[in-house]
Amino acid sequence: MRVRLISLGFLLLFLLSFQVNAQQRVGLVLSGGGAKGVAHIGVIRALEANGIPIDYIAGTSMGAIIGGLYASGYTTDEMEAILKSKDFSYWVSGEFGEENTYYFKKQDPNASWINLRFNYDSVFTSNIIPTNLISPNQMDFAFLKLFAGATAASRGSFDKLMIPFRCVASDIANKQQAVLRTGDLGKAIRASMTFPFYFKPITIEGKLMFDGGMLNNFPTDVMLNDFYPDIIIGSKVASNYDPPKINDLVSQLQSMLTVESKYDVPCDNGVLIEPKLRSVNVIDFSHTQEFIDSGYVAAQRMIPQIRKFVTTRFSLAELAAKRKEFKDRVPELQIGSIYVNGLNNNQAEYVRWHLFHTGTSAPLNVVKSNYFKLLGDSQIASIFPTLKYNPERSWYDLYLNVEKENNINVQFGGTISSSPINEAFLGLRYNRLGKSALVYRANIYIGKFYSSAEIGARWDFPSTHPYYIDASLCFNQWDFFKTSTYFFEDKTPSYLIQNENHSEVNFGWPAGRKAKFEFGLATAKSRDDYYQTNEFNRNDVADKTYFNFFTPNISYEANTLNDKQFANQGARFFTDIRYVTGKETNEPGTTSLQDVKTSENHDWFQFRLEWDNYFKVLGKLRLGSYVETFLSTKRLFSNYTSSMLSARAFAPFPYAQTVFMPEFRANNFVAVGLKNVYVISKSFDYRVEGYAFQPLQEIVKQTDFKAVYDSKIKKPNFMATTAIVFHGPIGPATLSLNWFDRNQDRFSFVFTIGYVIFNRRALD
Repeated sequence: MRVRLISLGFLLLFLLSFQVNAQQRVGLVLSGGGAKGVAHIGVIRALEANGIPIDYIAGTSMGAIIGGLYASGYTTDEMEAILKSKDFSYWVSGEFGEENTYYFKKQDPNASWINLRFNYDSVFTSNIIPTNLISPNQMDFAFLKLFAGATAASRGSFDKLMIPFRCVASDIANKQQAVLRTGDLGKAIRASMTFPFYFKPITIEGKLMFDGGMLNNFPTDVMLNDFYPDIIIGSKVASNYDPPKINDLVSQLQSMLTVESKYDVPCDNGVLIEPKLRSVNVIDFSHTQEFIDSGYVAAQRMIPQIRKFVTTRFSLAELAAKRKEFKDRVPELQIGSIYVNGLNNNQAEYVRWHLFHTGTSAPLNVVKSNYFKLLGDSQIASIFPTLKYNPERSWYDLYLNVEKENNINVQFGGTISSSPINEAFLGLRYNRLGKSALVYRANIYIGKFYSSAEIGARWDFPSTHPYYIDASLCFNQWDFFKTSTYFFEDKTPSYLIQNENHSEVNFGWPAGRKAKFEFGLATAKSRDDYYQTNEFNRNDVADKTYFNFFTPNISYEANTLNDKQFANQGARFFTDIRYVTGKETNEPGTTSLQDVKTSENHDWFQFRLEWDNYFKVLGKLRLGSYVETFLSTKRLFSNYTSSMLSARAFAPFPYAQTVFMPEFRANNFVAVGLKNVYVISKSFDYRVEGYAFQPLQEIVKQTDFKAVYDSKIKKPNFMATTAIVFHGPIGPATLSLNWFDRNQDRFSFVFTIGYVIFNRRALD
């Protein structure tokens, strides 16, 4: 009997020791570190490969993103694919991306450099100063998609994720760390990685949250206090900043915004993994694969040390089963009701109409398409989305915290150039949002070469088939007489001056994401002042040609170009059919061979097509092509000069728009061109462009200054430009050499700051 009792005792002791060994728990702590934090993926991959269990995870900033993804059931391969994706590059850059751009919502481009937005009651407050450099809209929706399912499966408890998880944010009002244990997982991770000034902060339970790395960049204490594991493995890819320097503002801000973190493991059974990584900008993810590999290598080197403490093993099959069990609990991302905060009832209705309105639920991908259409609206400043699972309806309710764009938008810009095209630009927009959206606008250009003023309004109506109505009144003047490069000088009689006043109404509707149709009606009055000879003096009176006309048109435009003037990727296709009817009146001046005022009615049809396409990417080299066709039934005006001034000009690059060249004007022509753009860096391009212009009916000058169409098609004319373009934070600066195949002034060397963009003509 005694022998049996002793044997039973030994058996119990053995079973107890086995049970203690089986319950050995491992906690993984992931530091912040910006782009270098992707090395954590390599660390996790190495731990998996060696059967090291991960029972708890705590992370800060980038460590919170990697840890949160892993705790939500994502594999290391899936995490790597996410961080290498084009979508991820949009998250960290704030760019919309071509596939998310909604061209229908875009306003016509202008020469603005700076946009200041404010409300009429906050002009002199700090609200007009932005709090972030990078738009978080892409990231916020991505976190919604990545983590909403895990939040639903865990019912908002981070202990019930596939792996229990903690992340740290900084409560700046109370100057203390916030350990996030429950709630919306995506929102918690978003708070943890909100690096000051880069990303817009968010609130959790009414408290403004920033990057957890400001106060605790390596939360080993959180791991120890919340989970108390047997072993802690730390992955460290960051360090404390150097002491501030007297002449270094950045170092001073870093010192003010952060406290030193302890990068050690506060227990005897702990291992610290430190991958060797190069120094990079916090959002420079161009070395992702290199950093993941470095993390893997660093962890592999520490496996013998880890095995001194971790005796438990697990298989990849066991991990896969655990992951499957968790993911089976994740409800499908089907969106039901939409709740809008931050707007009044009419404005909220405007938002809901943009998303979906079928009366039933819709997949998140369907909502995403419309969501980014809404973000492209000039009335909307930002949206913070949250999904909450509704178990009674088996769908997610979408909550949108919408910030309306400020009412007033003031724009400043213009052109500073070594050629005589200097101008100043001032624009003003006023937004009004209700069940529909209304934007009033006005602008003015003041310069020696070009002057203009425009007032207008655009009214957008959301529906299953959205549309807009745009009405405007515009006054334009172009002075092609070559004078000084300064703004102000004693004005001499001008050789060629074009004046045009027009009013128009346009009706637009979308054609997919990247295109729109537009039907327009315009009435215009133009007056051209000119001399038909260069032999004139101050006492002479210029010839005048008036043309009052009415024109309806319908156009189609698709546009994915990535810049309003110096694009290096994307494409633009434009086609327009127009009818013009009007009356020409000619008043001869003192140098004219005629002395009788004449009038004549004109009417014609015209067709225009433009195709600008960057079709090939060869490393840093972008190859593009350009095609323009203009066909019309237009008759010639009363003399050669008035006929040339009213003819369509071919001007495919900025400088060509600022000079009057009869060699590149015609009522019927075909033009083609090739573009080569070498992207030196994100800020610098080198461009070489060449074009051929073939008039199908060349306008020929007679000895009596009349004009006729040449019966023969002659050889084409050529133009080319080469330029270095600096894409600055407020606008471009260009240094260009231009060449034109004509009788005089073939070469021009021009330095320009700003955009050469004008208000629309009536026939554009």
